[in-house]
Amino acid sequence: MNRNRSVVRGLRIGLLAIAAIGLAPFHAAAQDLPESHRLRAIPPGAIELSAAAKTARAGDTITVRGRVANADDAFAAGRAEFVLVDDAAAAGVMRQTGGQTVAACPLKPENRAAVQLVDSAGKPLSYSVKGRSGLVPAAEVFVTGKVVSAATDDAPMTIAAGGVFVPRVGLPAGMLLDTAPDPAPDVVDAKKGLQKGDKIVLKGRVGGSKEPFVKERAVLTLVGRGIKACDDIPGDNCPAPWDYCCIPREDITLHSATVQIVDARGAPLRTDIKGRWGIREHSELIVVGTVADVRGDAMVVNATGLHVVKP
Repeated sequence: MNRNRSVVRGLRIGLLAIAAIGLAPFHAAAQDLPESHRLRAIPPGAIELSAAAKTARAGDTITVRGRVANADDAFAAGRAEFVLVDDAAAAGVMRQTGGQTVAACPLKPENRAAVQLVDSAGKPLSYSVKGRSGLVPAAEVFVTGKVVSAATDDAPMTIAAGGVFVPRVGLPAGMLLDTAPDPAPDVVDAKKGLQKGDKIVLKGRVGGSKEPFVKERAVLTLVGRGIKACDDIPGDNCPAPWDYCCIPREDITLHSATVQIVDARGAPLRTDIKGRWGIREHSELIVVGTVADVRGDAMVVNATGLHVVKP
């Protein structure tokens, strides 16, 4: 008899467990965007959203960089549409709100755009893209698509997206500086007398080795004009002129600095700098930041702002 009671009790517990499993809410992992709408890398030639909005007209194909609005209305319900905002404008809002989500995107029309993922007939896909392929509020996003309607004083630009790329790790909002800091001394001059923790502004070109970028890390080497790159030397046909292969290594160290963008723990972000804002080998940059380390002539700088000097 006792044995039968134990069996019954066991069955009841099992049934209750099954019932609990059946009634528990199921949280499915967020799906990816359709393969047809996913870019595999940062698209070349991406420009900032506000700059694009000034000149884009309906029918134009554009590639822009921005940030998903950090707002409750960032994603449309029931259709594949989200609000993309200019990165610099977004940084201003995030500073004012302490990074908190706001009820509605407060930016002017010229600083935001409605991005729609559409089917072959040009109609928005009939589901929300929130959480798909990294699309979350405040995420850095690159979009390639066709302008459906240009920005006006009352309405933002609308883009039918042919491709979307969300970096696995985004850069901090406002990292790109539109205006060149002044003064911006050459690397070797900027480094003089500085110690760990000091503020610094320095100007140079990406280079110093054949691979001046660290793959999948926000790290690069910046070299000043105090030494000559290979293409500054008449008759030198070096295929990688940014490597300064004719210059002794100790001179390169003296005239260079390692620049990195770090997380809250001080570790370099796990993302590439190359490709953002057109930055590549030999690009000229002005960097604003803090000295993270000094060892002899070698210096590491934690960047808080980058300005790309146009040729």
